Order: sequence, then structure tokens, then C-alpha cells
Amino acid sequence: MLAASKGEHLIYAGDAVIQEINLRNPQGSHLLDFLPDNSTRKRNRLLSEAAHTREVVVAFNLPNAETSSMDDSVFEWPQLVFD
Repeated sequence: MLAASKGEHLIYAGDAVIQEINLRNPQGSHLLDFLPDNSTRKRNRLLSEAAHTREVVVAFNLPNAETSSMDDSVFEWPQLVFD
């Protein structure tokens, strides 16, 4: 889901990102992926778009909001700090 307000965008990843490891290695799957190939493909597409547009990503199971960049197909997720 994409939310927008005052020119800022946020992606709610829902259950596409169940664990923090899914952010760093979206190709991996786990027991909770009912359709692992489909989940991996969707997670890759979602996180690639977020990295390209630098949108904030949040998910139910993640402790922090994250933003990403992508370098040589490796996702970097620096933790956001809010003032």
C-alpha cells in the first residue's frame, strides 16, 4: 500500500516483508511464504521500487521505518531517525 501526504510517500509492505532479513535479502524465502516464488518476486519488485524512489518502507513486523538505496543489486537500509 502506498500512502502519501504533503509530497511525502510511505510504502506499507504488509506481509511481503515478514522479517528484517527480507529487507537485506529479498530473494530468500521462509516457512511463512505460502507461494515462495510469488512472494520473492513481489518482494523484489516492491523493494526495488522503494530503493529507486527512496520511499520509506514500514511493515507490521519491523521495529523501524526504513528507507533504502540499491548498489550493485545489494539493498542498503540505513535506520531512519526522527526528531
